[in-house]
Amino acid sequence: MRKKLLTLLLVASTISSTLVPAQSVFADTTGDADVSIVETFSDDQPTSSDSKKLFKEVDATDYEALGKIPYGEIEYGDTKRKDIKSEVDLNDIEAKTVKDAYPISHEDIYIPETELRQKEGYEEYKNRKEHSKGFFTTSFSSQFKYKYNGFHFDFEISEAAKEYIKSQQPTYPQESGDCAYNSFTEVANKALIAEDLIHKEDVHKIRMSRAQIEYNSLFINKDPLNGFHGDYLEDYDTRKVKLEIRRHLSSKPLPDDYDLRRAGHIKCIMHSLYSGMGPVKETDVNDTRALDLCNNEADVFVDRWELNKEPTPTPIPVIVRTKNDNLRTEDVYYTKNASNKHYAHLTQTRFFSKAPKKTARNKIKAWIYSYGGVGLGMKYAPDAKGDYVVQRHYDFENNCLLKFFDDNPDAKGSHALTIVGWDDTFPADAFEPDNNGNVKNNGAWLVKNSWNPFSEQQDLYGTEMTSNEDFATSTPFSYYRYFWVSYDSPDILEYYGIAFENNNYYDNIYQYDGYQVNSDYAKSSKAANIFTVKDPDNEPTDDKAQELKCVGFETSKPTSYKVEIYRNIPEGGGPTSGTLARTKTGECPESGIYTVELKEPVRLALGEHYSVVVTLLNSNAEIAVEQNRSYKDNTLNDPREDHRGESYIYPSDNWIDVVDVEPQLTDKWPENVRIKAMTVNTDYDSSTIRASLTPTSPTPAPIADCAELTVKAKINGSLTGFEYTVETTESSALSDQIKYIRKTITDSKGNEKKSLNSLPDPKTKNGIRSRSVFLPIDPDSYENTVKIEILDNKKQAVKLHLFSTEANTYSTSYSTSMKEYLDKLKETAIANSDSVTEDFANSMLIHMTCAQNMYKTKATDENDVDLSALDSINTTDFASYVVKRGTTGNTDGTLPRIGLSFNWKKANALSVIYYDAEDPSTIKSIRIDGEDITNSNPKEYQFETIDDHHELTVNLSDIPISDFSKTHTITVENTSGRQIIVKANVYSYIYYMLKSKDTDQTTKNYAKSLALLAQSYNQLNTNDTRYKDFFIF
Repeated sequence: MRKKLLTLLLVASTISSTLVPAQSVFADTTGDADVSIVETFSDDQPTSSDSKKLFKEVDATDYEALGKIPYGEIEYGDTKRKDIKSEVDLNDIEAKTVKDAYPISHEDIYIPETELRQKEGYEEYKNRKEHSKGFFTTSFSSQFKYKYNGFHFDFEISEAAKEYIKSQQPTYPQESGDCAYNSFTEVANKALIAEDLIHKEDVHKIRMSRAQIEYNSLFINKDPLNGFHGDYLEDYDTRKVKLEIRRHLSSKPLPDDYDLRRAGHIKCIMHSLYSGMGPVKETDVNDTRALDLCNNEADVFVDRWELNKEPTPTPIPVIVRTKNDNLRTEDVYYTKNASNKHYAHLTQTRFFSKAPKKTARNKIKAWIYSYGGVGLGMKYAPDAKGDYVVQRHYDFENNCLLKFFDDNPDAKGSHALTIVGWDDTFPADAFEPDNNGNVKNNGAWLVKNSWNPFSEQQDLYGTEMTSNEDFATSTPFSYYRYFWVSYDSPDILEYYGIAFENNNYYDNIYQYDGYQVNSDYAKSSKAANIFTVKDPDNEPTDDKAQELKCVGFETSKPTSYKVEIYRNIPEGGGPTSGTLARTKTGECPESGIYTVELKEPVRLALGEHYSVVVTLLNSNAEIAVEQNRSYKDNTLNDPREDHRGESYIYPSDNWIDVVDVEPQLTDKWPENVRIKAMTVNTDYDSSTIRASLTPTSPTPAPIADCAELTVKAKINGSLTGFEYTVETTESSALSDQIKYIRKTITDSKGNEKKSLNSLPDPKTKNGIRSRSVFLPIDPDSYENTVKIEILDNKKQAVKLHLFSTEANTYSTSYSTSMKEYLDKLKETAIANSDSVTEDFANSMLIHMTCAQNMYKTKATDENDVDLSALDSINTTDFASYVVKRGTTGNTDGTLPRIGLSFNWKKANALSVIYYDAEDPSTIKSIRIDGEDITNSNPKEYQFETIDDHHELTVNLSDIPISDFSKTHTITVENTSGRQIIVKANVYSYIYYMLKSKDTDQTTKNYAKSLALLAQSYNQLNTNDTRYKDFFIF
């Protein structure tokens, strides 16, 4: 955001140390209780974490205790205010204690006029002061709400004020980041310093990375225990996805060159850090890197200007090409290895009343004293003319304002700042009257802003520097940096505070929610998450127990709470179907995030299911549920994931799985309850715990009837997968109830991916109602286990009689893999002496193994399938399938270079790439085999501009295996009538992959496997009925 007055309002200052509370006067006032219900272990094994809790709740009564600390005892670095030889006499300051003003009184900033006259250089200062009175035009200054008498200068600043400024860390410049990030990072750094997580002697060396939170509030990293849903998409961490996320969240259109360092959202930043992503040190992820992290592989506009070389130079915006850069799990999460950059856990957030009464205001002051600062949101928007004019409401003499802009009912903008102090003695008459002419009350917040016009001259931990003499004589006490805001400002939107614990306070976070905002659905004052104890990624695989130390949740309102821990939850059980092990009660004095520590930890065995049940005793308070959506392939409305058995709400008299809340939503749906469990690792053997557990069984949901399930592998054009057929008798109650099929794929590492699909309407024949659905399987996941369940209209699993089992037996799920079916096909073909079908089954196994190798999804590097059949595939076999190209109509005699790619992830899509294509605006039509696809939706082609040339990619999707040799004609015609014609097929791709010297062996094998698959499939007798019971060709 470009600001005016760039040349006057900053002092040259150095940072030497930071401000810390003079003494500790607060106690833990939450009044919580922790009741041990049942113990099944001895206490002879200590936990692996002995980190002492740092956070203590504060209250308005703690503010009163500050009245015992004299104002002169406030420390700026290592120096107390009373020991600073300042031009302002302490006896002349109305504030007598820290309760009155902290960390500096407004009367302690400017040197009194009588003292100024005694200073050397006074006459030069007076000249500068007088000259500054003419800085604004009369027509402009006449709009000011206050009388303008010139600027303050460095000459007027007291030694006490200079010592205060030098004790502060420099501000993150807004030129390279959104104000939300600047304010939040400022608040976070102050909390880290106040809690001694950044030690006093390290203030010059350590600062929290703003770049890391800019990245992680846009895009989430996989957490070590792999708990997130929807937020984390490892294969799609691209600029395009990030921009689509931001556009979806934004209330205004964003250009393609939008700088995503400006995409801040306070709640997303909080949730990101609370999920364990950071904070990390700025020396590890520096601010300069943020440009690449947020905008990787993009040309973006940066808020910096250069002069062009015209006869009359004028400012032009700077466009920067960014690099491909991303953060990974190991960069942002805490682990015990010594090289980890993560150095604290965010555990608490508080949202204070935005229009606080005096007692609530005093609570905010107590928080500032304990945790360094409070975040402030204020209305900030253009006036009716569209101008940002702060000066109209800014008092240059008293360095204060009541509001940022003229009243504009249509204004929706805001600005994020940091409250770093207060002064109860600040005079009310310094502020403009409200719209009714009333003068406000005494008192103001000392606010820190991030409008820094000299960011390019600021070093990281020292001076806010400038070499220009005019700039050097200006002051940091202005609306650019430090100024006063009335307690009664009508434009205050929010106050928030945050607090941290040591990075070794706990080892693991069990969670399902990520960084996104809270949902408007699934509202309940009682909710639960069921977790399973996992072996942490950073530890060797063993059978060690963990101890549940803390529980986290977010509440919408102040409330009392009760936390219950249930152990030994049976498979398929509900939140309270295990054994109650611990109950804790306490208070939430504000809305926000709470991390509460159990007085005695709960020891849990590896693999044990346990639940955290949170009840808010204020019925109007709600436990936060994450709102979610998935972003993939530039598509915002991916199918909603189905991950039943994790998050529950209790809105009335029974538990409801969150996946059953508003199931029709395809965007902004409730995903998971924002409840977390924090554990520490131990050396205690899990087997001892298991031996003491009493088996429990879930109460199964009533299932009234049974359906018949048939499963067959199927080659469906370009896709391979399973066809599931569900049959019921016409008289069965299930006939009208069956509605969904849920698929769960488990990979070799144990990771699960779930999806929910609606079943088609039934077809009725001979009294039997039948529903069939085909679900494809990616070739590289053919070894993965696929489990399906058939669900009724309440999303309860129904009983299934499996086609291969005895009568009078049933299950609620069926699991298999494509490899099992191909092995069965091969074995049956051998038994039938059918070499053709045997060859096809073998070629499918080879192709899928090559796909695993190509996309690196195989569990090991060893091949358990013999690939020697690929040796029979030769380049010369496909020499007749070279790409043919030509032109008609007007032509300059040149043709673009043509490339080919093939991707089964896009349904056997053969992509024809035109390098050096024509400008997209000149294209009249694009045709595939005569069919015009110019206006296809979704588009079957894409344009991309790289440097100074255009590339056109045309996708030919859903090519059946039987048609790999079929030639397709692509015709691109421009507005001048020129046509560029390309003829190609899948065999063309195979030919060029095998011919090229640049193709690695893995890719060559993949290309050969396509050829082998097509050859064997074309020899099949697809009408052979010997395999119809389990395989359809």
